[in-house]
Amino acid sequence: MLKILTTTLVLLTSTFTFAQTTKVIVRAQAKDAKFIGTGIGGAYVIIRNELTGEILAKGLTSGNSGNTDLLMNQPYKRHNRLTDEQTARFEADLKLDAPTFVTVEAIAPVNRKSSAVKASTQLWLIPGKPIDGDGIILQIPGLMVDILEPQSHQVITQPH
Repeated sequence: MLKILTTTLVLLTSTFTFAQTTKVIVRAQAKDAKFIGTGIGGAYVIIRNELTGEILAKGLTSGNSGNTDLLMNQPYKRHNRLTDEQTARFEADLKLDAPTFVTVEAIAPVNRKSSAVKASTQLWLIPGKPIDGDGIILQIPGLMVDILEPQSHQVITQPH
């Protein structure tokens, strides 16, 4: 019995010693609106090992903002896909050798510093278990604001 228990333990522990590729898709979506993609500069995504602080992947979302009719005109139905292969996303292939607790964050819109907001979530990633399809969708609250007057280089003076 001890021999069987030892063999089982060795087999179980050896399964987690080899790194497995784990696909993770992250999308940033403006709250109650469309996805943040190439058209407005994308969202900057960081996937970080929460326990060690190590950055596992980082980069920009790219692709289009999604299907307007589906996202803006139809009621959301649970389990229905919101995206397709062209919808903006950041994709990472992570090498994981054990379940890993991560923080996933997105800053968007990345090229509009005055409007940029950070959203994040935390979850466990399991080696070899992909998060694909719609992936992890981070909702970005707020509005993109362009100040037209005064322009950023102008100085405002007080009237006397």
